[in-house]
Amino acid sequence: MTRKQPVEQRVDIGISYTSAYFRRTGDCALGPGLDKVAAFGAVTNAQPRPGVVIAQERDATGYPRWVVGVGGFRGDHAEATLEALRERARDIASPELVKITHDGALIGDVMRYQMPHSQRRRYKRLRRLPEGLLAMGDSITSFNPIYGQGMTVAACEALVLRQQLSRGLTGLGQRLFRAAAKVIDIPWQLAVGGDLSIDAVPDPRPLPLRIVNAYVARIYRVAPHDPVVSLGFQRVVHMLDQPAALFAPRILWRVLRGSVHSRHADRSQALHECVGVDL
Repeated sequence: MTRKQPVEQRVDIGISYTSAYFRRTGDCALGPGLDKVAAFGAVTNAQPRPGVVIAQERDATGYPRWVVGVGGFRGDHAEATLEALRERARDIASPELVKITHDGALIGDVMRYQMPHSQRRRYKRLRRLPEGLLAMGDSITSFNPIYGQGMTVAACEALVLRQQLSRGLTGLGQRLFRAAAKVIDIPWQLAVGGDLSIDAVPDPRPLPLRIVNAYVARIYRVAPHDPVVSLGFQRVVHMLDQPAALFAPRILWRVLRGSVHSRHADRSQALHECVGVDL
């Protein structure tokens, strides 16, 4: 008997991103207290190009470093050259991206990667599974890499596998996929919601998703100026808190109040989020 394939859900993001390492010293430092900074170019329809700067540990030569990444959707990509990286940083209008790519010492080569779609396979809906074969990580769900969730979700799946193995091998596949689905649901919803906030991504957008994305757009405007909103958002993105935390009264009020004050903010500030938190 032919086994059925799992139902697949895809979001055609067509993302390409270009990244490089820079030494985190001297002219490339951002200032006191910013050694753990993560700076993000917020993705909006007005500026649909993601950008990120993240402080990393020391490399093999003993220097701390920055990892810089810039991206684009559906054919809008930066070539794997330093000049292209700098040009895209200027377009994104993130002060940190511009400073590091122009003043920093490049480590190694500039690299470019592509991913045609985010994908989720619904193994838990299969009634019959092959014995002794389990899917994990990207073979269940592959995320848009700009959200940095793939390795975290895979690690959570490994914990789920350990829990299910402690109950024996009988029915392991079904138990694993049901439990893993609960781990995957929220980061998948967050990632798909973020992807579908960009007009270039062609999938349908139901009304509830449009409402949530409108609220997230307000968070992007407020976060650069409000550390409480910024930290709350980062905790949800990094899977430390549930998305409902963003609708807690103390966050909701600051987002609604702050979005009014920031409506006429400078474009580079409105599109830029700079967070220095120790999660």
